[in-house]
Amino acid sequence: MKRQIMCICGSVRFKDSIMQEACRFSLMGHIVLIPNCLLHEWFHNSPLGRTAKVELDKLHFDKIRLADFVYVVNEDGYIGDSTSREIEFAKSLRKPIRYMEEEVLA
Repeated sequence: MKRQIMCICGSVRFKDSIMQEACRFSLMGHIVLIPNCLLHEWFHNSPLGRTAKVELDKLHFDKIRLADFVYVVNEDGYIGDSTSREIEFAKSLRKPIRYMEEEVLA
């Protein structure tokens, strides 16, 4: 059986949901790629964090390239700027996209 590779996208402010969904999909047999640095405050409140975020965003785009599909953690319907860019990138690659909260989509 070929396992599917998925990439979870979403704001790192929802790190608990990201980790919970990563665990759930891992238990289903998927290979799960996630943002591995979940330091929301550091990314936004320090110069080093903002610089690191740029590089980590590029790395996450590489994870999207590797994935068979993308799963968006859109807790409470929230999709921020970074996640929106990731979604648009995934669409440009014609990756299937699933959302944690489907009903909030237009």
